[in-house]
Amino acid sequence: MPYAAFFDGLPLPAAVTRRSDGRLVDVNQAWLTLTGLQRTDAIGRTTLELGHWPDPADRAAFLSQVPCEHQLLQLMLRPGRMYSVRMHTSLIESTDELLILNVFTDATHEAATDEALRFSEQALAQANRLLQHRLELYAEIEQVARVGYWTNAGSEQHVFWSPGMYAMTGLQPVDLITRREGRGRIHPDDMPAWLAARDAADGSEVEFRWLHPDGRTRWYRSRIGRTVVDGQPMTDFGVVHDITDEREVRLQLAEQLRLLRNIAERVPGLTYQARRNPDGTAQITYVNDRALDMLEFTPEELMADVRKLYSRVHPDDLKATLASVDVSARELTLWSHSYRVVLPRQGLRWHQVNAAPQREPDGSVVWHGYTTDITEERQAQQRAERQQRMLDAVREAQALFIEAEDKRRAFEGLLETFLKVTGSHYGFIGEVLHDGPDRPYLRTHAVTDISWDEASRQHYQAHRESGMVFRNLRTLFGHAMTTREPVISNHPAHDPRRGGLPPGHPPMESFLGVPLMVGEQMVAMVGLANQDGGYEEDDIQFLAPLLGAVRQLVLAHRALVARRETEAALQAERQRLAWILEATRPGIWEADLGVGSLQVDARWAEIVGYTLEELQPINLSTWERLTHPDDLAEALRLSNLHIEGQLPYYECDIRMRHKQGHWVWINTRGRVHRRTEDGTVMYMSGTHIDITDRVTAQEEVRALNASLEQRVRERTAQLERSMRDMEAISYSIAHDLRAPLRSVNGFVTLIQETEGERLSPEGADMFARVVRSSANMGRMITDMLELLRVVQVDMAPVPVDMVALTRSVVEALTPEDGPWHVQVGHMPAALGDATLLRQVLSNLVDNAIKYSQHLPGPKVTVGFDIPQEAYFVRDNGMGFDMARAGKLFGLFQRLHPGSEVPGMGVGLAIVARIIERHGGRVWAESAPGQGAVFWFRLPLA
Repeated sequence: MPYAAFFDGLPLPAAVTRRSDGRLVDVNQAWLTLTGLQRTDAIGRTTLELGHWPDPADRAAFLSQVPCEHQLLQLMLRPGRMYSVRMHTSLIESTDELLILNVFTDATHEAATDEALRFSEQALAQANRLLQHRLELYAEIEQVARVGYWTNAGSEQHVFWSPGMYAMTGLQPVDLITRREGRGRIHPDDMPAWLAARDAADGSEVEFRWLHPDGRTRWYRSRIGRTVVDGQPMTDFGVVHDITDEREVRLQLAEQLRLLRNIAERVPGLTYQARRNPDGTAQITYVNDRALDMLEFTPEELMADVRKLYSRVHPDDLKATLASVDVSARELTLWSHSYRVVLPRQGLRWHQVNAAPQREPDGSVVWHGYTTDITEERQAQQRAERQQRMLDAVREAQALFIEAEDKRRAFEGLLETFLKVTGSHYGFIGEVLHDGPDRPYLRTHAVTDISWDEASRQHYQAHRESGMVFRNLRTLFGHAMTTREPVISNHPAHDPRRGGLPPGHPPMESFLGVPLMVGEQMVAMVGLANQDGGYEEDDIQFLAPLLGAVRQLVLAHRALVARRETEAALQAERQRLAWILEATRPGIWEADLGVGSLQVDARWAEIVGYTLEELQPINLSTWERLTHPDDLAEALRLSNLHIEGQLPYYECDIRMRHKQGHWVWINTRGRVHRRTEDGTVMYMSGTHIDITDRVTAQEEVRALNASLEQRVRERTAQLERSMRDMEAISYSIAHDLRAPLRSVNGFVTLIQETEGERLSPEGADMFARVVRSSANMGRMITDMLELLRVVQVDMAPVPVDMVALTRSVVEALTPEDGPWHVQVGHMPAALGDATLLRQVLSNLVDNAIKYSQHLPGPKVTVGFDIPQEAYFVRDNGMGFDMARAGKLFGLFQRLHPGSEVPGMGVGLAIVARIIERHGGRVWAESAPGQGAVFWFRLPLA
């Protein structure tokens, strides 16, 4: 194999240095091209001398790591120009000392690698042809140079040597040399082989060493034969060739071959020779040991069966790869192609092949090539492309947000980029808002349309602009919002954090949810679903630019919404101020206290009956001249107090002379709005409001108040007389009416007892009616006195325990063995007169018992209803028609006249008067046969 050509034509820059002192032993053409040096300028010098290392310490650190692979270094390979290179370094054992093979790639110009490799392969082929020519020339020269011969001299003891023999052997030329002298300096170890060849004389070669008189040992090659010439005796002859230099060259070539083999085995790529025969079959005739790492086959396996190489090529790339080989073979063009391989241990990798074809005489095509693993470069390129797409999307989203009226388009563009760069099928971008502490919810700004039926399509369209709201936190994205940590779920169906999917929802095979924080505040969230192969932590780091853009847009959106709300509020405030100014029509003034100038508007002048032109020139003296003398001093005093900081503002009611001569009342109000650095007042501004009508109205009110006070005194005296009259009526009812009534009752009772048996049935019935009527009249008098007492009594409100009060009332109204069941619930204390409230409860509970006693299980409940904020008394009695409820609390009004239920229709009237005196309200709810509820509100304690 032409290993020297391989080294010199290697497309990657390579150099061999001595380990001991770092001096360059050999460099290839690519290295010279990269550095711009001539071989003579480089060989024998160190890379420090050439200025490749900016700092000697860097080289020392690098040597401490030898051997190493793909180490990234910064070298100054040309004056003033730094290169980023990846260095692959191997140790090579030479016969004399330890060497270092350095192979590196220019990471700064990786894009030019293909072109450089093509030229390198062409140079390699040319160098191979040149070396072959030189070897042939060298062989030809070796055949004609340093050659001698000998023949028999006709004497058994002597032979004839040509001049070349003497020149080679270092012996003094003589006409004939004895056989003993001619053989005397052959190395003893080689003598047996030479004698055997001498005896055979069959033209076979024999190599032997010659002990030169100058002390050196030379190597010779000889062919000994025998010739027969007609008429002459048989003659032995020998041709001797000094092959000492050849032997040394052969040894050097063997050493170089071993060196080049070591280089080929250690370069960071696959070097090989491949052949396609005329019949279409192919074979790999050489491949270095890198095959075991790059293809996970041994070189022997690949050279035995080329199909093993094809088995590693990705199925989707195999057809295109074979087609590129066909084009290279047909057109004899550089085979440059990238493809994927699938390895059992390393998985998917990217390879780049560059090989120069050469057609052989038999029609075969031979490629000398070099294959590199470009997985990292492809991945870096893909990452760079994806990063660039993300940055472009961020810029576009920011521009859209700034320029477009519809801010939703910016978020939708970002979501589309999220889906493209990750390969996700659907997702959302949402803003995180809060209903309260620890109660976050999500409102979307962009969401993929994954509607699966008409209802979901309508829901999507209805909420596309306003955003969908999600408050269910028992979901994967809900878990991200509550924990504030990213959620990665590559098996959502079995994830305990899942919330389930509605029927018909597209399947979710993987999910990534990333909450976005600003300090301690969570402001947004991004959710993605169904990326092929699932999600991992690196995806979050990779998406950082897009996530940052979402965070910025959400904050900008919040600021925009806040600004719009502020502008709307400001506009509303301006409108309100305009309405106020339009409604109040104030006059506006501003005074420059430094120079005494005054600026007023047209309304200010209109209030005092002037136009602005009529008042010119206007200054503070104008105001003082128009102000009533009695009011001017007070106005100036208040103004000075405000200027000194003793009052927050200046305000005063003053009189000003109208153009027509009368006085108008003005409310003047103002404050300082600019001072100098030392606190001196510069400007003061304010308003004038015409309050003449208000002052006039106030005067009228004062006059009315004076007359009202007189009327109140008169009305109070009338009420006092009425109260005295009522007291007299009460006394008369209690004494004057009851005395005759008692006499009637007494005489009727006496007649029934003494004359009852002699009365006819009709007479007995009439006497019974007289007794009942007399009793009813007695009860009516009692109820009227009670009603008068309620109206007249002086109240003393105190906190009243309504539960205890109710229980005492129930105990007084219901015997222990009675059929009634009265339930007393929890009730808050009321603020009122305990005696009067006892009367309320007594009347209401008594009514409830009377109107439910006809039932087998009468039930009464007293309690308090929180929603109604009212006390109640409920029974299951006969009830009443709500159409007649308006008469319920009237005096002597009964809704069940003629029934067996006793009563005069005064009890509820008393209840109403007591509740009214407490500032409360009483009402009822009922239906015939369904019982009744009486409600009343009282001030709570």
